Amino acid sequence: MRLIPASPALLNTIISIAALHQARRQLDDYSPKLEDLSPEPCSRVTTSGYSPVIIDALKHKQLALKNIRNELLNTDPENMVGTIASMLLLVWQDLMDSGTDSWKHHLDALKGIVPTGLLSPKSQNKPQRTASPTLYNSFEVTYAARYQILGTTFVRNKDIYEPLFSTSPILQMMQLCDGQSWAGCPAELLYIIFLMNNISRSQSLPAQLETHIICLYEEFSPMKWAIANQVPRLMKPRFHLASAYKGAVGIYMSQVMNGLQAGRSLESLPMSSIDTLIFHLQSIAPSDDHFKSLVWPTFIIGAEAQQISHRAVIDEVFEHLGSIWRCENVRNASIVLRYLWAQNDRREYTGNWINELYGWGMDWIFI
Repeated sequence: MRLIPASPALLNTIISIAALHQARRQLDDYSPKLEDLSPEPCSRVTTSGYSPVIIDALKHKQLALKNIRNELLNTDPENMVGTIASMLLLVWQDLMDSGTDSWKHHLDALKGIVPTGLLSPKSQNKPQRTASPTLYNSFEVTYAARYQILGTTFVRNKDIYEPLFSTSPILQMMQLCDGQSWAGCPAELLYIIFLMNNISRSQSLPAQLETHIICLYEEFSPMKWAIANQVPRLMKPRFHLASAYKGAVGIYMSQVMNGLQAGRSLESLPMSSIDTLIFHLQSIAPSDDHFKSLVWPTFIIGAEAQQISHRAVIDEVFEHLGSIWRCENVRNASIVLRYLWAQNDRREYTGNWINELYGWGMDWIFI
């Protein structure tokens, strides 16, 4: 909270998000309905009437945007920590409110305004610097892990991820953030997603890079990752979480490979069965903090689910996630998944569902 006095934008952003969160908590039923079975999302709150809470949220969002503009014009670039935090939070607010398209505009704006000299050694040695390296690492894992890497897996036109707040090598930065600002996805798997996003963007895969990625995937051990936490009560949920993420990453790798022009695939990659992955999802209680980060792997695993019993488990997981987060992007994930199931049930399943997502032209983000 020490950043708030220096940044009215951050204060108004926090108030706006709190008001929007309160409004969503007031919704009696947040479960997707059959009439929602369409890839066209809408905001449940902003279209259902303007309550005093919503008016308050909109008012403070407008103030935050005005404050951001003023701070960008008048604040020393090295004292813009509160402004940057506000812009990252506005991405999250758009995930709550719509869950598609607009979140990317805030991210693009952030990439455009972060001072190029913010992370230079000369800048870091100046006494007036207001933020510690730890804070900038937290910014980076929010920007990189949640938004720029995980967030763009279902966006056809992916941007190349380049760190904004860290000068460390990408994998090293992710591993550091694993201990400082945990984002759910283990660092080694997040790095694989980063590499696969680049492959998806370039539509090319050199044999040497393919071998490297497969080795990284095979070497990652959910058990070792769980034990590294050194908190006995967390080892079991962390093992199931890492196992679910590893399985989902393997599926994503296969989807990207199958979509390459060369038609390459990863048939030799050791993959967990859907039965096993469903078991890992079921093994994390909704009351466990680790459950909150299951949105991305649950969607990926769900897209592969063909059996009614498997889909029922996926539906149940999303029902709990929707009750916890009350965010439109979580609700969209459940709706889009049901739409994919309905489409697949009406025709022979081809297995290439990610190209169908790309074909809709929506900037989906399921995190």
